[in-house]
Order: sequence, then structure tokens, then C-alpha cells
Amino acid sequence: MGLYRWTNDPELRFPAPIKIRNRNFRSRRAIEEFKTRMMRAAVTQRVETK
Repeated sequence: MGLYRWTNDPELRFPAPIKIRNRNFRSRRAIEEFKTRMMRAAVTQRVETK
């Protein structure tokens, strides 16, 4: 369920899937960039709330 929500939430900018034989794949580089962006946002938000 999490991947479905992330894929359909334009604000998150989660990498779009690449379809191969009806299966969804994503670029590893795009996933790593997404994780980095989310971690930075979380740290920034935590610092601002202190």
C-alpha cells in the first residue's frame, strides 16, 4: 500500500515506475535520490521544531 500512495502523491515526487512485462521497476539511482531528499527534509523539519 505504501508504494501505491507514494506513486500517486505528486507532492512527494517519488520516482515513476518503469513497466516491464506488467511489473513495476524503479531506477536505483532515483530511489536513492528520493531517500536522500526525504532524509534532508526530515532533519530540517526536526531542527526547525526545536
